[in-house]
Amino acid sequence: MLIVALSCALAAATPPATLVLPTDGAEVLPAIRSGVDDALRYGLTQRLGDALFSAESAEAILADAVAAGLSCSPKELSCATRIGIVAGAGEILIPTVRQGDGRLTVSVVRVDVGRAAALGVAAGAYVPADPSSLDLVLTTLMVLPATITLDAGDMVGDVVVDGAIVGALPLIGPLATLPGPHVVAVLGPRKDVLLQRNVTTRPGHQHLNIAPTQHKDDDDRASSTMTSPVLIGGWVAMGAGGLLMLAGTGGALLSELELNTPNPDDSRVQEVKESGVLLVGVALVGAAVVGVGGAMALLGSEQ
Repeated sequence: MLIVALSCALAAATPPATLVLPTDGAEVLPAIRSGVDDALRYGLTQRLGDALFSAESAEAILADAVAAGLSCSPKELSCATRIGIVAGAGEILIPTVRQGDGRLTVSVVRVDVGRAAALGVAAGAYVPADPSSLDLVLTTLMVLPATITLDAGDMVGDVVVDGAIVGALPLIGPLATLPGPHVVAVLGPRKDVLLQRNVTTRPGHQHLNIAPTQHKDDDDRASSTMTSPVLIGGWVAMGAGGLLMLAGTGGALLSELELNTPNPDDSRVQEVKESGVLLVGVALVGAAVVGVGGAMALLGSEQ
């Protein structure tokens, strides 16, 4: 129903190639979103000329889509692709403006309608008083000098490149940047930095793994094991037991030497024998403590 209604309305003319959707950004004022729309259209007109849908045409396409029953969000790749197919556009740009840390950032997704795939996502700072502030974003997005597919594993958060929020993980498409060094970070729900990487992009496409490495996970587990109370208790018990064994065995040997001396003092013989038996008992207790400590250390190392 949606495709039939819009196809009939647009069949009379060959549409331009690129459709820019209205800027999304619920957290900013409508005047700011409108300013981003104007800045993007100004920059794209310089690059695409008549190949760009007019603002009026874009608004009419969306209005007709909603009237025909469109219920999905144009920010979603599948939804944007459907709109592009109906409008006859080759590409769709999906801009979003965000506010944070005292500044505005704009991210733009470039979608290939025929392939139903995002070609790239670029982001940068936006200055309302300077429409040309988005020129670098548009140049990066339309030329795609370097693109990288980010692999963040199971991480959830916002991807930030050089201080500009690009979008939420997983990104809708490859990250578009200029070749060279960049700082890629992932922010948590409270805007805390979960991860940060210094990366260098090169011309063309590359895959970048920014997920915490397995080695780090192993180190974390090893650190946790090394600080296990059971493991520490086992080490302490083994040390204490060793000292008892050393004291008991040494004392017993000294007692034996005293008994074996020529002409021992008869008044000391019984006392030395009793001391020797006691010291042997201390050595045995020490051995038992060492055994218990070893068992505790083994248990702690497996936790």
